[in-house]
Amino acid sequence: MQLLRTFITFLCFVLFSFINFLVFLIDPSRRLLTKLLHFEGKLGSFILGLKMQLIRDDFSPFIKKNKNYLFVSNHQSMLDIALIYRFCPVPLSFIAKRELFFVPFLNLMLLSTGAIPINRNNIKKAWFDIKHALNVLKKSRSILIFPEGTRTTDGKIHQFKSGFLRLAKDADVEIVPIKIEGTFSALKKGSFVVKNSSLLKISFGAPLSVNKLSDKNPAEEIKNIVSSL
Repeated sequence: MQLLRTFITFLCFVLFSFINFLVFLIDPSRRLLTKLLHFEGKLGSFILGLKMQLIRDDFSPFIKKNKNYLFVSNHQSMLDIALIYRFCPVPLSFIAKRELFFVPFLNLMLLSTGAIPINRNNIKKAWFDIKHALNVLKKSRSILIFPEGTRTTDGKIHQFKSGFLRLAKDADVEIVPIKIEGTFSALKKGSFVVKNSSLLKISFGAPLSVNKLSDKNPAEEIKNIVSSL
């Protein structure tokens, strides 16, 4: 039964990949797309029999429409993006490895959401990609990043790489911590069948200024904040 649910969800994903790309062409600001992604998150969770829940939202009271933010989240599974888009109220792009942009249908979804490709195999090209992300964060929209660098293999939150701190500082934006729970057991790394026994939970923390973080180990401080949400 769950295999059938997963297959139906995949077909919906293919359909919405085209729809989202067309919506983006009509509305480059991605505000309409943000609302559509909320709906798609609800529909996908309904088809899969998943329950998505917003546990904590300290972010919304501080939202300023004329500001961009760097969202920083732990990374449990491929469901994380869908969960974040389901509840995030602002247009949001994310940083993804370049190889994903060559995957059929997924590439349309990435392009429509404004995902930023990162070449992890070439330091010089990766630096150029980071400069592009910095420009987007300064002038266009908020960005989501997973500082662990890859999905967890044991469900635990691992060390945060510190590169996101430079990105936030250079763009002069606040960091919004996010904690994801439940997606690891629902869809583990290497699996393509979603289990519907888990409650998917997301928590948004209040925006944080990089300048107010500890000088000793600010990346670890952000990780601890994410863990405590």
